[in-house]
Amino acid sequence: MQGGEPPGDAVTCLPPGNPDSGVPSDMTIASSMEQPAPRQANQDGVASAGGSRPLLLPRRVLVILINLFFISCIFDPADQLFRLKMPLFGACWAVFALFVLPRVHRYRIPLGLVFYVGTMIAIPAFSVAYYLLNNGQQPFEGFALFKSYMMCSFTILLFLSRVDALRPVAYALSFLAVAVIGVYALSKFAPGLFGPVDQFLNRYGIANVNVRDYSSDVELLLVLFATSPMLVLSVAYFTNFALVTTGWRRIGYGLLAGINIAGMFLAGTRSNLFTAVLLPLVLVVMRVRRKFIIFLCAGLGVFWVALAYWEQLAALFSAREHSNQHKLVLMEDYWRIFSDPMTLLLGQGLGAYQYWTPRGFAFPVTELTYFDVIRFYGVFLGGIILWLMFYPVIYAFLINPHYTQKHIIVGYAFYLAACFGQPLFFSSSGMSILSIILANIFLYSHRRMKFFQSS
Repeated sequence: MQGGEPPGDAVTCLPPGNPDSGVPSDMTIASSMEQPAPRQANQDGVASAGGSRPLLLPRRVLVILINLFFISCIFDPADQLFRLKMPLFGACWAVFALFVLPRVHRYRIPLGLVFYVGTMIAIPAFSVAYYLLNNGQQPFEGFALFKSYMMCSFTILLFLSRVDALRPVAYALSFLAVAVIGVYALSKFAPGLFGPVDQFLNRYGIANVNVRDYSSDVELLLVLFATSPMLVLSVAYFTNFALVTTGWRRIGYGLLAGINIAGMFLAGTRSNLFTAVLLPLVLVVMRVRRKFIIFLCAGLGVFWVALAYWEQLAALFSAREHSNQHKLVLMEDYWRIFSDPMTLLLGQGLGAYQYWTPRGFAFPVTELTYFDVIRFYGVFLGGIILWLMFYPVIYAFLINPHYTQKHIIVGYAFYLAACFGQPLFFSSSGMSILSIILANIFLYSHRRMKFFQSS
């Protein structure tokens, strides 16, 4: 493993299987720990491993809360159904602070992780203060938007708890894919049952089902669950294991990969469609030995499909298509906004409302995430935020090319591409993806970095 094994006094949850062999294990989120040290009684008379490890029961409670929090982010993104997202977030930190942290002899926090999370929170906080001092007009959504940045702190909790949440989240996303497929089937074959389901999903902001007209010849039924772009994680996870395992495991992981690919494809947006097709192809090319032959065959296949469906593809990317036209007009608005040197340098402030021509009213965010980052923070601070967003890709392909979870980073790169035209990243789902990926990066590389040791 890159960077060696974790310290012996740390409770560790490592990624599934041996990264060198590529064979996954059947561990749970809190398994795959080192062999336990002899048990001894603590001051409360409760047996603990080695006297320095967190108590088993509180850690299991923490793991359950972490799972429930991510499930809430996936299936209740608007926090309108159960309203448990923020209570679960707070409960995770409370259990960690009260029961897990005090029972660990020594924690070692990489300076890079402290810098990353601190910067991701400090820049938005500064931007909110800048807006209040410089403008202060209402309406203002800075505090509401700032909450998503605070969720980046979950990375530290995952790292210090030595929890790899990737596997359970991948399985939870598989249920999301099944839900997409099920709703799609209902809309096609049981319209009487579909009506109440559609109303329920719309009422609580879980999904929106409608027919999207790209042209007179191209109509797509969208079963657009709000968190369907997160399926990049499960598609990458199960596709990779379908490629590196053998026998029945390969069949099982292949079926799970197929379910997630189908769910992402049926979600229907252009980014989901292309990701469902291209992400597995990229992972196949990365895994096989004869890359040139596979790359050539895949390229010819994509070229043939493009020729066969040229008119449909042209309609999807046409400047006259409503969504594309909307974004082009938005870019003209951004050009006008950035023509002001002060806005370009310092930004307008996180949560500042702006009038948008295609919408006909003022709103704090648009679909063009990266342009919004510059509008909020200016070119310098915004550039830092963008660098932090792309850091996992930079790490896996430039800093540590031997990183064992590179397939997940490829999925994350597709997610970043989708964020160009959709406001996905700065949300509970986007920050969940970032926290999981970032925590795993530091879990695998922390022994090669300088550390901040807490007392």
